[in-house]
Order: sequence, then C-alpha cells, then structure tokens
Amino acid sequence: MQVLNESRQRHFEARAIDYLKSKYPGNYRRRGADQILQLIRKAIDKAKRAGLDSEAGVIAYIELSLIYGENFDQHEAWAYYIIHQSELDPEAKIGRLENYIVPEPVDQSLEAQKE
Repeated sequence: MQVLNESRQRHFEARAIDYLKSKYPGNYRRRGADQILQLIRKAIDKAKRAGLDSEAGVIAYIELSLIYGENFDQHEAWAYYIIHQSELDPEAKIGRLENYIVPEPVDQSLEAQKE
C-alpha cells in the first residue's frame, strides 16, 4: 500500500468498511458508516507514519482503533511500546499488535432472531 493513489485508497476503504461491518457488526451499527470511514482514513495515515504501510499493518491499525479508540497508539502502553521498538521490523510489529485484536462479542439477541 505504498503511497496509494486516490482510486486505490477508495477501493481499500470500501473493502475495509465491508470487513469491519462483517467482523464488528455491533460497533459498526453504533458508529455508522460516516464515523467508520473517518476512523479508517485516520488509521491509514497513522499506520503509514508508524511505518506499517502494508495492507495487513493498516488493517491491524484500523481494528485496534475501532476496539481501543483512535488514539490507542498513544494511550495504550503496550501499543506505544510495540510501535516504537526500533529493533522490530514492520511485520514483527504487526504480528505483536494483532495479538491485541479481540473479536466482538456475539449479540445473543441477534443470533436468536436469525433462527
């Protein structure tokens, strides 16, 4: 994802929205499409600044922003430590950050409605 042109970025944003909508439906519904898109765009910029410009790195940054808040990289000590470890390459950082991605709890009332 090195320096995305606008068209590629919009395509990536659309895929990220679909991914978040399927993996975090409750969070997506609470925030709405506009807030999710803003979160995605901010996370893309922050991931790039942190040197995590692969698609996996950006997606991890987006998910962590959704779970822990947009400033998780400043407010969560574990995140700050991982991101600023100069001896880790970007892929190692991504792997460590991904350990903190937790799935959204299943809403039992929604599951019952599907049956």
